[in-house]
Amino acid sequence: MKKARNLTILILGLSTLTFAQERPWPRFEFELSGGLAGVASVRGGAKYSDRWGYKFLEYVQEDTLVSIKARNSAFALAGLTYDLGPTVGIQVGAAYMMPKIATNGTFNYSYKWTTGATVYNESAANSNIPWGRSGKASSLPVFLNVVWRFPLGIFDFFATAGPAVFFSRFEASSFVGFGDTTYYSVIIWPYLYEYQFTDAFKVPARIPRTSWTSFGGDFGAGFDLRFAPGLAVTVEGRYFLVPPKSFSWQWTPGTYDSIFYGTFQGWQYAANDLKDFQAKMGASRVNLSFFSVAVGFRVGFGLI
Repeated sequence: MKKARNLTILILGLSTLTFAQERPWPRFEFELSGGLAGVASVRGGAKYSDRWGYKFLEYVQEDTLVSIKARNSAFALAGLTYDLGPTVGIQVGAAYMMPKIATNGTFNYSYKWTTGATVYNESAANSNIPWGRSGKASSLPVFLNVVWRFPLGIFDFFATAGPAVFFSRFEASSFVGFGDTTYYSVIIWPYLYEYQFTDAFKVPARIPRTSWTSFGGDFGAGFDLRFAPGLAVTVEGRYFLVPPKSFSWQWTPGTYDSIFYGTFQGWQYAANDLKDFQAKMGASRVNLSFFSVAVGFRVGFGLI
């Protein structure tokens, strides 16, 4: 039994050596692979900040920081390579990934009355409603690459690089916070009584779904485990590089209740009411560049 096993290993080894030295090469190769894509560079943030005062409010300082993060995504790639020879080829193909987007808003609210020295500080942590929301993104690069191969036995190590056109899409939503105040006076002769209250509101904000096209590139490396001239398993990693894009946040009009003290109930804010707040919020700079690791197969047609 042991002799038969050793003989089998020897025959496979000799067959592999013969194939590696004398194998023909396919003219066309079709690749289909899939794996995981990481979009670490999608991280982006936007900050709303304002400082104001009115009547007995010496100042109000309010800040909302919205952070954006992309989760890892499934990845797929298809390509067709025209081989000029065993060491170089030209590949055209497309890839696709669609990560989920997570956002989180951090709101801080501090104020001081002219009638006292105490500074009151509140934060979104005092609100029972989560400030994080979600979004979606996708990227479909179409690439034209040069492939350099380095054959070594039944392994073909390769490097690839070239330009790409990216068809991208992005959308996200979060919450932002801002403060408001009310003031009124009552005359009960001969006295004047003045009252003022302040509280903060939490409103949804979003980056509407946006699609755009941009130019970038990709580069990567990997290896093929070739079982026959027209059949191989491929393992590769690639980085797809695309220019970043900036997005503005749109605040959502509606009827809202205050969040810290419950002072104001059913306050209505129209689009024009929120315009000044929205103008003080910065844009989010989003980069959909990503790194992928994939495993698949190559099928060859027509031998050189």
